[in-house]
Amino acid sequence: MKQILFYIGLVLFVASCSNKSNEDESGTSSNDSLKESKIPEILPLSDSIISTPYYIINLSATENQDSAIEMVKNYRKEFENVNYLWIPDFESLSGKELYVVFIGPYSDIEPCVHSLMDYKETNKDAYAVLVSHEKQRRVIYSPFDIRVNDKRVKQIFTYAEPAASEEYFEGGGEDWGWFVGDVTSYFSDNHPEVEFFSVYNDILRDKDIKMLEKELDLGDSFGYILVNGNEKEFLVHDMPNSIISSACEFFSLVMNEVD
Repeated sequence: MKQILFYIGLVLFVASCSNKSNEDESGTSSNDSLKESKIPEILPLSDSIISTPYYIINLSATENQDSAIEMVKNYRKEFENVNYLWIPDFESLSGKELYVVFIGPYSDIEPCVHSLMDYKETNKDAYAVLVSHEKQRRVIYSPFDIRVNDKRVKQIFTYAEPAASEEYFEGGGEDWGWFVGDVTSYFSDNHPEVEFFSVYNDILRDKDIKMLEKELDLGDSFGYILVNGNEKEFLVHDMPNSIISSACEFFSLVMNEVD
């Protein structure tokens, strides 16, 4: 009887070893804790995923990563490009220990501002921010309200209505492009805090352009729209020195000697 029990025990032991060997060879683990380990379906943006700098449109923030993931899932029902990141990973952000959920990222400012203005039509307090490893904080509230370290950027928008531009160049006109280059170079070299944009094919949407044209009665003019806070002024196309002098006066900047 003892002999029979011994052989039964031996058979069960061999069978057990055989099953474990088969599981190991098939890659199946007997450790159930691996099945329970939680791997997030959505990962926070980091340098290993996308390089900075890029813009984001802030949606919400939370201290909890699981909550951030749920927010991303919910927002993606309305917007395709919603992600999240950990604020302390980036010098340009506030430093708060929060996960921010956002629309983006945008490598260029133009599509970011367009999306921001569309979103602000139903969420008026929305804003965009530049994500980078620089300490400088750059926030966009609208095309005419861009702030660096909480100070509003001075702006010059070059304006040339497309149909008028085509007619101008077909007629042999050349000085507009050269003069714009001279004005841009002056401010880049002497007052880099003044940023240049174009009215067309840039950060303004079509509806924004129409409102601006109506506000300043631009018509088919060529020229420069100066923006300083809530103030705007239009300068008709003229010699570079004249434009530079008027712009410096408008922005309260010292005009340096022009070559």
